[in-house]
Amino acid sequence: MAIELIVHVGNGKTGTTSIQQTLAKGGDALAAQGARYLGFALENCTVRKKLPWQTHGTFQELLLHADLHTAHVQLYRQLQAELEALAAQGITRAIWSNEALFQQSAATVHALKRLQNEGITVRIIGYVRRHDQWARSAYAQWGIKHKIYPGPVKTFAEWVEARSLALARAVNVWESHFGPAFELRNFDAIPDVTVDFLEFCGLQGVPAIRAYETPGTDVLAAWALYNSRQPDPQSPAAFERIVRHAGITDPDSPKLPEIPALMPSEEQLDGLLATYREDIDEINALLVAKGQPPFTTAPRKRKAAETTPWEMDQILLKMVFSLQEQVFQLRKTVTRLTEDAKK
Repeated sequence: MAIELIVHVGNGKTGTTSIQQTLAKGGDALAAQGARYLGFALENCTVRKKLPWQTHGTFQELLLHADLHTAHVQLYRQLQAELEALAAQGITRAIWSNEALFQQSAATVHALKRLQNEGITVRIIGYVRRHDQWARSAYAQWGIKHKIYPGPVKTFAEWVEARSLALARAVNVWESHFGPAFELRNFDAIPDVTVDFLEFCGLQGVPAIRAYETPGTDVLAAWALYNSRQPDPQSPAAFERIVRHAGITDPDSPKLPEIPALMPSEEQLDGLLATYREDIDEINALLVAKGQPPFTTAPRKRKAAETTPWEMDQILLKMVFSLQEQVFQLRKTVTRLTEDAKK
């Protein structure tokens, strides 16, 4: 079978979503180069009847809850049938990308080894990130934005204590089974992981998409406060809907510098005095002629262009209280109108 299978196994938080979105939206460019993206959960496979786990939201059920034999046989059969059909169509490269495979590899390894033993070229690529950098990004994603646990948002210390960040064991599984066919890349040393992955696949002219930019600390703080108010685990969708309507994360929204940088500095104001010295002298002569005191030449005390968080909090609290009063009044009005409609 003249086709190779390229499997991108993650690890998570190393640009996996960017790679997957690039592959998903680059179908025409892939097809022109004899390549096909099989999806995250092999959802793009069309030869055999789709199984319940072949969706983005249910694939974990196969890895976590199916017995090893059932899982590896189902994976093998779906892949084998699809690869055979693609080869008959002239496709030379099939690509599968799923970061869950990095740590939960047993069933996939069995299926891929079986394909490899049948003569199919299997190439595997994974990316790793230094533990502290990975933890910071992962905490923002799964500790705050996508809260996967009940209760208020945990601190980083609480969140990281409950998990292992070790990579070597997972990497060694892939290395021991596939050796030279397993490529391991240092995410921290790569300028653009999507471009790197496309080059590994031998693909050109596929527009790279960048997904999941980490928001600023101000948005993360608001996100943490919102999710802390929700007793159940929370997907990012609820808060994203709020900030989308408010335009908070709109990349085209103007970004103001801090107040001291926005307002004039002492040096800038002194520079204006120097620039307009002759004009000041001329105006002063006219003021004196009109019986008015001239502009002084001594520097005046200037108000510091700063504001404290508490000053801003007071403004925001006044707005919140005002809006809450309006909500109370609207509720009364709705209640009254509802009661009148029932009469």
